[in-house]
Amino acid sequence: MANEVSLVDKLGGVVAHVKAIERERDEAIAQTKSLEREVNDLKTLIAMAESKAEEIMGHVSAAAPQDGMSPAADKELVGKTATQAQGELKRASRQPFSYS
Repeated sequence: MANEVSLVDKLGGVVAHVKAIERERDEAIAQTKSLEREVNDLKTLIAMAESKAEEIMGHVSAAAPQDGMSPAADKELVGKTATQAQGELKRASRQPFSYS
C-alpha cells in the first residue's frame, strides 16, 4: 500500500510539472506574438519615417541651397560621420541654424 501511495504522489508531481511547463510554453507563445506585433509596428513606423524623410529631402533638394553650400558640396558630406558633417556645415553656414 505504501508503494501505491508513493507512485500516486510521484504521478501527481509529474502532472504538476507538466502543467507548469505548459503554462510557461503558453506564456512564451503569448510573448512571441506580442513581440511579432511590436516588430510589425516598428516596421510600419520605419517605413513612414523613411517616406517622410524622402519627402523632406525632396523639398530640400528642390529648394535653392540656403546654407551657403552648393549641391555638390552637400553630396561630399554623404559618407562622412554625422559629427564631421555637422562641423563642416557649421563652418560653412553664414547664419546659425535655428528651429523656429
